Amino acid sequence: MAHFAYVRPSGIFNPGIPVDHAEFTSFDQRIFKAINGDDGGTWAPISVITVGGAGITFTGANSSLAPGATLTSFGDLVLAAGSTTELVGISNFGGTANFNGLSVTNFFGGSVTNFFPSSNLVFAAGSTQEFLGTATVSGTTNFDGLSTTNFYGGSQTTFFPSSNLQFEGRLSSTAGLFTLGDSSTLHSTGNFYFGGGGAFVGGVTFAGPSTNFAGAAVRFTSPTELGGHTTLTNDLVITGAGGIAERVVIGADSGTNTYSVSTADVVFVPTITTNTGTYYVDNVGAVDGKRMKFFLPVGGAGGTASFGPHTSIRRTSDGIQLGVLGEMTSTSSCIDLIFIGGAWHYIPGAVHPVVSA
Repeated sequence: MAHFAYVRPSGIFNPGIPVDHAEFTSFDQRIFKAINGDDGGTWAPISVITVGGAGITFTGANSSLAPGATLTSFGDLVLAAGSTTELVGISNFGGTANFNGLSVTNFFGGSVTNFFPSSNLVFAAGSTQEFLGTATVSGTTNFDGLSTTNFYGGSQTTFFPSSNLQFEGRLSSTAGLFTLGDSSTLHSTGNFYFGGGGAFVGGVTFAGPSTNFAGAAVRFTSPTELGGHTTLTNDLVITGAGGIAERVVIGADSGTNTYSVSTADVVFVPTITTNTGTYYVDNVGAVDGKRMKFFLPVGGAGGTASFGPHTSIRRTSDGIQLGVLGEMTSTSSCIDLIFIGGAWHYIPGAVHPVVSA
């Protein structure tokens, strides 16, 4: 029923026709049920109230959704610039939600916020979002330029499989569990910071310039791509069948060749048959702590003389020789390098004896 029925079916009270007792009773009952727009009050309708037409506008400073309440939006929800929205109860979003520039959105502790499949969330430039409760997102979420997004301690934030998150600011999950589903992608022009546990249950791509895993338990269960600089402030523990696969390239037998840590961790040289080879190591992709290794297996050096075929390892920056691969057929050669202070150096004890240049 959209409204109260007429007391008289025609809705017309003709002059001279008396109003009987039942009609006055009906008037009284309808007035009692009506909403008092001046004094306010509390009502508990037994069915849903639907507002159509031109819609409804809340201009008061204290409009709120009480704890335990459920807000379901299957259309477009637009929060204008400069507005503040505080979600304390259960909020379900199934359509498009736009949180415009300079707006502030708070998802408080104990709240449950669900963004259903195919939902599209846009947090515009200058907006601030704070998640202190549970947030479940399964659509596409865009956090536009200069926005700040915080997932506070105790929050449980889950992004379902194939989620695509666009951050044009910094993503900070200070202490809560952050879960990202299979085949999801995080894009950010700012940095990622995970201070709590992270559960990345599928193939996940971190496309930001810096990723900081500061939590005690960060879990990757499928191939994961970490773009940019990644910082671990706790131990990286490998369990089960886990491991670290280094990038291996095959070194040339002879000639002058240049290798870079940006493309290789290990240069494997199957054979050396001439004395004319020179390997140069450049500084592309090199930062302090980066390492490279050159390896020649037993029997890789041709000839039988004590001083047989070999290849010199040199720095491109100044031509300094760091080591030599080869010389003897009965031994293997391994040169382990580390980048420190803007230059490559060999690690003593891990290098085959150096031959004079």
